[in-house]
Amino acid sequence: MTGCSNSTSSNDVKNTSWVFVANEGEPCWNEFGDDCSLPGNGSIYMIDDNGNTKQINNVGYIVHSLEVYKDKLYVIVNQEHKLLTYIINSNGITLENTIITNNSNPREMTVVEDMIYFTNWDTQDLKIINTNTNQIEEITIPINGRPEDIIYDGTYIWVSIPEINQYDQNQGTQVAMIDPISNIILEYKEVGRGPVSLELFNNEIYISRTYFDETWSPSYGTSKIG
Repeated sequence: MTGCSNSTSSNDVKNTSWVFVANEGEPCWNEFGDDCSLPGNGSIYMIDDNGNTKQINNVGYIVHSLEVYKDKLYVIVNQEHKLLTYIINSNGITLENTIITNNSNPREMTVVEDMIYFTNWDTQDLKIINTNTNQIEEITIPINGRPEDIIYDGTYIWVSIPEINQYDQNQGTQVAMIDPISNIILEYKEVGRGPVSLELFNNEIYISRTYFDETWSPSYGTSKIG
């Protein structure tokens, strides 16, 4: 990472935790004349116990999602097809490793017992990173469509599938239910068109849905599994 850190400070009380916020930044498109050899302006915003802030700049093109596990921060940089690992301490974060996902277009992630499961649009699958080795496991879980959100309820992994094919106005209608022990899809649940975001509450899965007509005018809905 070639970025720098900007910070503001309110006091000198020792910090013990951080809140992390992903700032996606702007995409880069060679076909539209953008110079994608320049660093992407996606960033990570950090807030400590005392309200002090830091910003890690130039993380990459489209800082899409973050996940904290143990003493590390995991960051998906979507357009650059990579996942970054940072070591967290009281002073901030230090880049540890860059994991290349081989043009998979990674999106969202969840952690299950030292394994990071993350969704991928272009390869239409879940890939798995072993947090002990920072390596992508050989096994993948193919998905019928372009997977988006992913959550773990303590027993099963749930994956939303808004698109069947790219730019199809969100024709998908299913959420996949996966057993993380066998890494097998147990069932595709019908939830209505355009399932995008998932949220676990009181042992039920809530789904927010967005889909579009032929002019790309949006419609919205919600569903529930449980």
